[in-house]
Formats: sequence, structure tokens, C-alpha cells
Amino acid sequence: MDRYTKFILSIIAVGILGVNFHLYKDAIITPAHAENIQYMIICDTEGQCADVTNSGRFKVSINDPR
Repeated sequence: MDRYTKFILSIIAVGILGVNFHLYKDAIITPAHAENIQYMIICDTEGQCADVTNSGRFKVSINDPR
């Protein structure tokens, strides 16, 4: 191989190593930190609202008027 080809392949190899180092050095997806906590209440037309349990699950009570 000539010098030009070796140089180009070396640049590609360094770039690939740099990308891998960047991906595995930190978390791939960095955590997001919220500045303000926002609240949302979901209610029906009669005023019955949904709730969130202590485990973070969404809870909806359905009262059958029949």
C-alpha cells in the first residue's frame, strides 16, 4: 500500500476508536433533569379524576351508574 492509503486508513481507524471511546466513556443516553415539576389532572365531565399510586402507576376508577 502506498503512503496515501495508509494515511487515510489510519484517519478512519482513529475516528472509529474516538467514536467508540465517546460512546462507552459516558452513558449512551444521558439522564435528563427537570427544572420545574409540572402537574396534570385528568378528570371527566362529572368531576371524577384519575389518580397516581405510590408506585407511580396511573389509576382510574370507573363507577358504573347502572
